[in-house]
Amino acid sequence: MLNYNYPDDPNRVGCPDDSCVSDNTRIATTPELLAILDCDIIFWEAYSADGLVLPFSSPRNDYQQSRNRAVEKGFEDTIRSAIATQDYETLGRLVSAQMQDYAAGIWAIRS
Repeated sequence: MLNYNYPDDPNRVGCPDDSCVSDNTRIATTPELLAILDCDIIFWEAYSADGLVLPFSSPRNDYQQSRNRAVEKGFEDTIRSAIATQDYETLGRLVSAQMQDYAAGIWAIRS
């Protein structure tokens, strides 16, 4: 977390040290994400459209709804393109990233 009361030296000529930044954040490991995806309900939610990470979780106006729809449409187009070109590597990366992002969101809520 950034410390806004960091006593910076005004005569400093180099980059400041990063002692004002504390990195107490923890990132979920792959085994932790896989343990979350072991639940059948969570697995299929992650695999479906519910698994998409949208810019606005609760859109309140037309702009937010259109941004969410644009993300969904872009994801759909990328999947269609990967299937049409038989680019299974891209398709696998898309599905894997979607499911890991969904599991990471659940992990963050539980932690």
